Amino acid sequence: MRDVLEKCNSYQCAYDRLLYTTLTTPVFFILSGLSGNEGAVITRDPEGLVNVRTLSENQWFLVQTNQDHFKGDCRKRCWWARYNFLRIGQASINPMRLYNEVITVWPNT
Repeated sequence: MRDVLEKCNSYQCAYDRLLYTTLTTPVFFILSGLSGNEGAVITRDPEGLVNVRTLSENQWFLVQTNQDHFKGDCRKRCWWARYNFLRIGQASINPMRLYNEVITVWPNT
C-alpha cells in the first residue's frame, strides 16, 4: 500500500499495482478516483487476485463489508447497505449521511 501511495499519481496506476503486487496476507482494497466510474473493490490473498468489482455506467456505489460478496456470504448486511444507499440517493449522499444512515445502522454496525 505504501508503494502505491508513494509512486502512483493516477487511479489506473493504483488499480494496476493493487491488482498485481505480491502480498503476504488477504485484504480488501477499496479504491476510488476523481472521475466517473473510478471505483473498485479488489479482494486479494497471498496467492493473487481473488475478485474485483468495479463501478459501471449505471452504478454510483459499491458496498463492501468484512464478508465475501462473491461467495454469497453477505446477504443481510449487503442488502441493507444497498437499500440504504438507494433510499438516500446519489444526489443526497454526503459523509454524515453515509455514516449515520448506512455504516452505523444495523446490521452493519
